[in-house]
Amino acid sequence: MTKLVTLLAAALAVALTAASAAIAAPAVDGEFGLPHTPNRVAPGLDGNMWVTLQGANEGVAKVTPDGTVTPYTSADFQSPVGIVAAPDGTMWVTQSNAVVKFSPANPTATTLFAVDIVQAQSMTVGPDGNLWTASADKIFKIPPATGVEQTFPGIVQGARGIASGSDGRIWIVDFATQSIFSLTTDGVTATPHPVGSGNPQEVAAGPGGQVAYTSPSNEIGRLTNGAAGLQTATPGADPFGVTLGIDQAYWTAQFATNNIGRLTTDGQYTTLPGLTAGSGPRHIAAGPNNTIWVTLETTKKIARVSGLEPPDTTTPVVSGLSLSAKIFRVGRSQTPAIAKRVPVGTKIRFTLSEAATVTLKIERASAGRRSAGKCVRPRKSLRRKRKCTRYTTAGTLTRTGPAGANSVSFSGRIDRKALKPGAYRVVVTAVDAAGNTGTPVSRSFRIKSRG
Repeated sequence: MTKLVTLLAAALAVALTAASAAIAAPAVDGEFGLPHTPNRVAPGLDGNMWVTLQGANEGVAKVTPDGTVTPYTSADFQSPVGIVAAPDGTMWVTQSNAVVKFSPANPTATTLFAVDIVQAQSMTVGPDGNLWTASADKIFKIPPATGVEQTFPGIVQGARGIASGSDGRIWIVDFATQSIFSLTTDGVTATPHPVGSGNPQEVAAGPGGQVAYTSPSNEIGRLTNGAAGLQTATPGADPFGVTLGIDQAYWTAQFATNNIGRLTTDGQYTTLPGLTAGSGPRHIAAGPNNTIWVTLETTKKIARVSGLEPPDTTTPVVSGLSLSAKIFRVGRSQTPAIAKRVPVGTKIRFTLSEAATVTLKIERASAGRRSAGKCVRPRKSLRRKRKCTRYTTAGTLTRTGPAGANSVSFSGRIDRKALKPGAYRVVVTAVDAAGNTGTPVSRSFRIKSRG
């Protein structure tokens, strides 16, 4: 008996472990020490994260996916701030009066380009393939091939964060005017977008022309195609860094509350605990293997968040649709909500590629004539038009089906109303939990008169 209990306990432990793996959620799963206080963080095309380090004699640190930290320095590095990977794989940083380029394969071999940067900020790659950064009242476009900047002065007054939008524009935070500016990549058209309250800090691009920004007024804001901002309160959090994760949600480093915020593109806000108390999360970036990385300013570390899941974009597939009887009489009782044996009627059988909500639309077939590309009710003026089969909705059944084989008993009634004798079809459509809608599939049947 004792042996049996032990075996059952072991089996239960395995089952629980498997269940836990199946429902894994984002979590802080590591904090890794840095040699100095971190500035910004960005992913490299080499698969590692790269961090700029504060201090006149400091440079950058490489952080591998497993958290191994390797610092590098060079005479060209002078307290670098912003960092980004160029399309050719080289890394670029911003610092006072310059930008610096290096290869991830040899970070100490650097190239410095003089740029009139008064206060170094973030850096981004634009949709045009150029590097973009901003400082004080200037915006800079820097081609990676030459490092020679083109300057756009007078657009902003107090530049902070910068991001490349999904709409093809560059988005720049102007702390001084409480605005986010959008700029075309030719530098010709700049549009201010006042945010309404607070002085924004950083900005991240989202899908569908949306951008999100952080504000020390304890809120995260969103603009969609430059439309009036939507603010989400983050009580006492002081959100600073912001990035878009693989899950298509915005993640923010929340300095005051020592946690991480998550905001969906439709405004659902939650927080993720797990950082060391008093660690001071400041900057944040999406990384490889569905991770998020957060710099911890106070404890001089970098934290990793794992377990993000990309959104489900796979549509459910209905296959093998068939009817046990294509010609049948209407049953005496209404169609059951769950499958069971019925004396008359038919069974609608199909297979689902994944669990989904299934609608079974019952449509009656009747004679029609083609007009303006549609099959419409026949009338005298259309008697010379081509004949067609016109379908009108008689009713709809909704069921929840598991992945695999499914069967729905259909008595020939919608609720209590019996279908009239005639030709029909059933159109089956599946929608999964993520809202993905599959391609409708149909089959024809006929209701027979009694007798």
